[in-house]
Amino acid sequence: MIAHGSLGLLAGYLGWKKGLGGMIVGWIVGGLALVAVYFVGEATVYGFGAAGAGAEVPINLFQVGLGVLGLLLFKLVKRAYPQIEQLGEEATFEAEAA
Repeated sequence: MIAHGSLGLLAGYLGWKKGLGGMIVGWIVGGLALVAVYFVGEATVYGFGAAGAGAEVPINLFQVGLGVLGLLLFKLVKRAYPQIEQLGEEATFEAEAA
């Protein structure tokens, strides 16, 4: 949970409403945090040691690399449903004239 939480927090903080460039930066930084937390966890908690945890790094980087599919999916959904940008904003209501 810590690994994916750090990924989500960093990706959201760095990429929220900052365009494609911000989303890519958030994805990369968050992904590196995820790999780092995995490395520490595998080396200490699972007892793999640094060498064993290091052997898992390419697999973990591949997992993060698949996140680009999420960016593509978001862009496609945003193109099909532009109102998705309004989901994080405060709701406003206007009365209709009778």
